[in-house]
Amino acid sequence: MGFSAPPPQPPAPQPWPEEPGPPRRSRGAVVAMASGIAVFLAVAAVVVVVAVNGRDSKPVAQQPVSSPTSTFSTAPTTSTTTTTTGSTSTAVSTSTSLGFGDVPDGYRRATGPADVEVSIPDSWPVKSGAIESNDQADDPSGSGSFLRYGGSPSPSMSLLDAVRQNEVTNSGIRNGYQRLRLENATTASGDETVAWEFLFTKDGVQRHALGWFWRSGGYDRVVYASSATSSWTDLRPVVDVLIGSAGPL
Repeated sequence: MGFSAPPPQPPAPQPWPEEPGPPRRSRGAVVAMASGIAVFLAVAAVVVVVAVNGRDSKPVAQQPVSSPTSTFSTAPTTSTTTTTTGSTSTAVSTSTSLGFGDVPDGYRRATGPADVEVSIPDSWPVKSGAIESNDQADDPSGSGSFLRYGGSPSPSMSLLDAVRQNEVTNSGIRNGYQRLRLENATTASGDETVAWEFLFTKDGVQRHALGWFWRSGGYDRVVYASSATSSWTDLRPVVDVLIGSAGPL
């Protein structure tokens, strides 16, 4: 008697790749694809999730962090998180300075795939993301800093496991990769969230990236920010607004 293979699982949200991807399909086509396609295009790549079974890929080395990491104080959560670095775990607390839907002066509201809503700077133009599950807002100054936001149907694994899998299989960040933190928490409504912050090198320039993922209503959603490490301090206030105002939770 033969055995049927289990149905493939949909991927978690993907804010990558850093490189431009193929032309984006219409939003309606994306919705149709989400219900029937198990793997989205491109890596990050906030991170293509692909099945690891049978995949010939090397794990990303977990390099020690030699400098202090930045605080993560604006994620819209009210719980204790667990930070995982190598084999150690440390409990940390998060606080909230912004809420879903807040639009500070100089910002506007934007909606992306999977109905993700965020507040982004007024002057930052929005375009289709490098993959179909996200939109991207670029710093008009030419610094190379950008924001991404979107989502896709939730896989059967936990959100933290999905992000960990991305960390291992994603080839787009291997060069100079250093994990700064990987934290999971719970929103006030009981939904799972993950914050992943890291460094990597692209085109000879070290970049700083942070993705904040959350699971709700059958979707894994993400907001993601990336800049040259030298520009991260300037971008950080924008990241705080992006994360603090994101939803729906």
